[in-house]
Amino acid sequence: MPRCPVASVSFLGCGFCFFSACPKRGFSTPLGIWFKRDLKDLTRELIVSDRAVRRGLFRRSILERMLRDHETGRDNHRHRLWSLMCLEMWFGAFVDRDDISGGPI
Repeated sequence: MPRCPVASVSFLGCGFCFFSACPKRGFSTPLGIWFKRDLKDLTRELIVSDRAVRRGLFRRSILERMLRDHETGRDNHRHRLWSLMCLEMWFGAFVDRDDISGGPI
C-alpha cells in the first residue's frame, strides 16, 4: 500500500477530497507527559494517599518508586499510572462513596 503523503489527496469532480492512500489511524493521548507535568500532583495525591495505601492493595514504596521512575524518565509507567488513578477514583466513588459531583474530575 502506498505511503500517505499530503500530495496523495484526490479531488473528485464534485469538489470532495479524500486521502485515498491513507490507512485509518487513531492517536494516543500524551499520558506520559501529563503524568510528569499537568497531572503530576493529582496522580501523587490519588495513588500514594494514606487512604489508597490503607486499602492494602499496593505498597507505598513500590508506588513511590514507580512515580519517581516515570517522572525522571527512567521508565514509562503511563499505562500503570492511568490504571491506578482510575482504580482509586472508582474506589472513591463506589466504595468510599465520595461525592464527586462538584469536583474538578
